[in-house]
Amino acid sequence: MQPATAIGLMSGTSHDGVDVALIETDGESITRFGGTSYRAYRGEERALIRQAMSEAVQLGNRTARPGCLAQAETMVTAAHAEAV
Repeated sequence: MQPATAIGLMSGTSHDGVDVALIETDGESITRFGGTSYRAYRGEERALIRQAMSEAVQLGNRTARPGCLAQAETMVTAAHAEAV
């Protein structure tokens, strides 16, 4: 199989930002490591994530996005897109 380029994104539990890594893989092993990057969350973004996490513990329906959860989801998605 010919190597393909893959990008990995992670926003961990520390609420500090988005990590990015680029690799080439044949689907079974990494054939080349590419660049890495980091996009920090701004203070207001970290505060929104903390608030959303606090509200999320009350959810009974995992697909619901009440309160600030929808806003946080949109912000995290945009931060991931910026990181790429």
